Amino acid sequence: MSVRVNIGCGLCVGRDWINIDGSWNAWLANRRGLAGLLTPIIGRGWKAWPAGVVHGDLSGGRLPLKDATVDILYSAHFVEHLTKEEGQVFFRECLRVLKPGARIRVVVPDLEGAARRYLRDLDACGGRDLRAIGECPGDEFMRQLSVSGPRRRWVPS
Repeated sequence: MSVRVNIGCGLCVGRDWINIDGSWNAWLANRRGLAGLLTPIIGRGWKAWPAGVVHGDLSGGRLPLKDATVDILYSAHFVEHLTKEEGQVFFRECLRVLKPGARIRVVVPDLEGAARRYLRDLDACGGRDLRAIGECPGDEFMRQLSVSGPRRRWVPS
């Protein structure tokens, strides 16, 4: 049987796949007793997560997999959240865990489509600066690409 890994799986877990996510909700889903106690503080987001998702620091850490053991590696809408340096570490880790001849598929946002929408919206502004009223086409462009500012990292021990 082939070893198939879904990295940054979120709620989209594959049956017979190793599903890995760095979300603290994924971590809590495997600790339902603790999560239940913390629910008044943290909310109920962890309840949507299936148990069994492997928690791992995917933003520059070592993937929780052995060398050359993976036949298929899949990741959708994850790498665009990484910095350039984190992305370099991530792809080195992918190469480390993939068997020779294995396959990798990485899905990212549609840059061309987002850029065309941005330019269309910019043209529609007629040169006016809409930032003063909170309507900046650049903000939507960045949102579509899942680009954000610095983030806090929470990694349980």
